[in-house]
Amino acid sequence: MRAMTSRTWDEPTIRPTFTFWMHVLCASLSGLLLGYDLCIISSILSPVQRSLELCVHDPCFDGADSTSLAKCSCPEKQFAVSAVAIGAIIGGLAGGLLTDACGRRLVIALSDMIFIVGGLAMALSEPGTITLFFAGRVLVGIALGASFGVSSAYIAEIAPLNMRGALITANEVSVCGGCLASYIVTFALGDAWWRYSLCCSVLVALLQICGVACMHESPRWSLSHNHIEHASCALKSLGFPPIKSSAKTPVSERLEYSVLRTLPRLIAYWRVLLLALGCAAAHSATAANTVLYYSRDILLLAGVTQPILANVAMGVVKLTGVLVCLMLVDRFGRRKLLLFGTAGIVLSLTGLAVGFMHKETPEPVVTLTSLLTFILFWDVSWAGLMLTVVAEILPQEVRGFGVGATYSLYWMLTFAQSQTLETLFRLLGVSETFGLYAVTSTLAMAFTYKFIIETGGQSLEAIQIQQSDMLPIANAKSCSSSSQL
Repeated sequence: MRAMTSRTWDEPTIRPTFTFWMHVLCASLSGLLLGYDLCIISSILSPVQRSLELCVHDPCFDGADSTSLAKCSCPEKQFAVSAVAIGAIIGGLAGGLLTDACGRRLVIALSDMIFIVGGLAMALSEPGTITLFFAGRVLVGIALGASFGVSSAYIAEIAPLNMRGALITANEVSVCGGCLASYIVTFALGDAWWRYSLCCSVLVALLQICGVACMHESPRWSLSHNHIEHASCALKSLGFPPIKSSAKTPVSERLEYSVLRTLPRLIAYWRVLLLALGCAAAHSATAANTVLYYSRDILLLAGVTQPILANVAMGVVKLTGVLVCLMLVDRFGRRKLLLFGTAGIVLSLTGLAVGFMHKETPEPVVTLTSLLTFILFWDVSWAGLMLTVVAEILPQEVRGFGVGATYSLYWMLTFAQSQTLETLFRLLGVSETFGLYAVTSTLAMAFTYKFIIETGGQSLEAIQIQQSDMLPIANAKSCSSSSQL
């Protein structure tokens, strides 16, 4: 039977300390880095294409202006966009395995170091060293794939239950802040200074390294590895009640389970892991990252004359959407927001298809409006809630690996979409491509309705018990080992 406790970490009466908020802020810097890199490529793609001489020998190239560059596509240009996804696939898996074994702090710090090297490599690339730019994009992807999932898991593990959804979503607020910052920086510096725009994020990575050095390790991770003194110190500093003797019984059970090999743990929880991977597939079905990557080219193809200013507007809308999600996620729940947001995404993609229905005379107003609403509905739903749901449904024993694997699958599918979007534009047509993604987004909405349960207002341990009651995701011993602390 489960060991009962008089109090749990996640009680609504808990009042987090200033130290707690600094821990959340420091972990959220991973989101700032992700947002900056996610959005900056859309703003600097044309100058990078021009400076590194991408596609200049392709027959479609007929000038050096931005509209001409947007119309001209080649594998090198597409890889300059999608290379970060390759790194994120590696980083998500490696980071997930490493964080379960060595802790959350170490993975975040290592990711920052890799990010710095990758950012400098991109900034120093020249026409004759295009592989240096590609290598930098891959390294940045490794760093982002590892750190963002781990930081979301870290926040989920230290957050009180009545604030957990909002705090994990706050990580997405950082993504939006980084995205908006990248648009503002590239607009202020201009195309000629794109290398300096890339270097700005290196300073954020250095700041996070300093912050991680002062952070406590996740108390849940410490307890699962029997570091009780470290967990007690962290709980006290973060504003949680101390661990009582009645709450220590599950620790030995957790320790016994945690030293098992990884494969038996994955087999024991295969159903819930499959559900987490399904969330990644549903999110990627919206093609959100890919549309964001190519947003400047899409706007140029539609005849928008000031795409950089439009990108700034997208950054504002993106931030607005995630703030709405932040305010509503613990009030209305994750599932309702996912269904509402996915329905809006379907309508927005349909609007983009309509905007490009007449190939020779696209509708710039319809396209820009649909693109802005697409970003809004994405950020109200999947942008911040995929990792929120995944971090909540996964048991402690496999949370790090599960979040990493989910993030890796998401980036794997994003890579395929980023590498083929312009190819689909040529083969199917722009309107038809957006229509196709409207159909896949409809399938994502069906998945959400059928399989995603509501996880708000419950402790992480209670969610696991609920999952075990609904699905035979683990044996009784595994379930009891994740009981409330």
